Amino acid sequence: MTTRVFMAVAVGLMAAAGPTAAWGPQTTTSIVTSAAHILSRDGTIPLANLEQDLRGGASLPESVLYDLAPEAEENLVSAIESQMYLLQAVRGDRVDPYLAYRLGVLGNLVARATAPLQGASPSAREQYYEDVNNHIARATIRPRSRQQVEPRSYFSEKRREARMNDAALEDHYRTGSGFEGVARATLAENASRSMNAVADVWHTILTQRTATADIPRERMRQYLLQAVEFYVYRGNMQEMRRTQARMDELDLGTPQVREQVGDILLEAGRYEMAMEEYRAVLDEDPNQRQVARKISDYYIEVGSEALEDGRLEEAREAFEEASSADPRNEEAQDKLVQARREIQARADRREAEFALLQEGESLQERAQSSMQEGDYANATQLLREALLTYGDVTDEFVDIAREARGAMNSVEAELADVQDRLVEDAIQLSGAGSVFDPRAVTEDDDLELNREALRSLVTTRYETEVRRLRQEMEAEFGGTL
Repeated sequence: MTTRVFMAVAVGLMAAAGPTAAWGPQTTTSIVTSAAHILSRDGTIPLANLEQDLRGGASLPESVLYDLAPEAEENLVSAIESQMYLLQAVRGDRVDPYLAYRLGVLGNLVARATAPLQGASPSAREQYYEDVNNHIARATIRPRSRQQVEPRSYFSEKRREARMNDAALEDHYRTGSGFEGVARATLAENASRSMNAVADVWHTILTQRTATADIPRERMRQYLLQAVEFYVYRGNMQEMRRTQARMDELDLGTPQVREQVGDILLEAGRYEMAMEEYRAVLDEDPNQRQVARKISDYYIEVGSEALEDGRLEEAREAFEEASSADPRNEEAQDKLVQARREIQARADRREAEFALLQEGESLQERAQSSMQEGDYANATQLLREALLTYGDVTDEFVDIAREARGAMNSVEAELADVQDRLVEDAIQLSGAGSVFDPRAVTEDDDLELNREALRSLVTTRYETEVRRLRQEMEAEFGGTL
């Protein structure tokens, strides 16, 4: 699989580097798009709406171009012939985006094969191609009637025509004449030849069929896998499915092909779809252990991420999938045991937290009973213990933590109520105008006073005040009262 080709497609179609012995990138693109417009205008082959895909194939740099058409590096005409027969064999009943893309690739090859000055000196050739690149937008490209292409004889004739002005063009650039004269005068003729050749080749492919038996099955299979990759990286799953259906129509589907489709989907981040393909492979051939391992490794990765994030049930489910897919994967078994242990440990922690909550509730209930009996000191102690118990509840379990916080608020309110009751009883016992401040007594955390202790304290102070007043009166009136 020539992945680097489609990584280029995925990032928006790479700009072409300056090729050798070929039209420049702007010229090639102009030739290809002009051919598309002419065929669309004829009404037989609608290509105008696929111009972006055609341009993408036409603008590939040489390194990627040769990945798709390896023969082109040695023999352009042989490569064109091979690509024509391949596209005739694999195309369906419509021009899909990937076929348009590959027509653009082929258009690039045809433009190269029909360019002038291919045998000229590098300096003259490169200067001419650069000049044409800068002037092609203003050139008049003239269409002619379509021809059916038999590659060897057709391109022999077109290459002979392309060489007719080579001597004049080379001499022109050797004298430093620039783009004027013969270079400008022959531009329309040379560009039109290439454009018409591209249109003829496409017309032949799209109006004729070749016997699929004449094309190596592996080449057709490789083309369709490249189409799958093209669509996956574009996110066009509908066309991807159509390509798979075409593969089945041509009887090219095998477990190995489905595995490769799964690999493409996995690399592109289409994980669940990749798993579907892998499982289909195993349904057809359960002995494909490397496929089982791919499923298992994927779910180990999913489970490990879930485990790290604390999503323990998701982790366990993923590790169960991993273990089921490949029972001999020891890592999957170990991870599953780890997830189950962590789930149990969490359950134990939750039980302990819930026990704290119940203990706090028990202390709170006992405090309420003490308050009803008037035993405020014991009620205070129990409420303080409940407050500490609730405070030991962590934030790990949101529902328990929320309940503990609510209970702490309730305890604090009950402590305030105990204090208010102590103050009220103290005031009633001490009488108005007492110099004794009972609220200060109840706010002192070091004094553990129940109601009787507070009554005794207030009574003692009352009796002391009575004795003082008696002594004052006896001193004033004399005698004993």
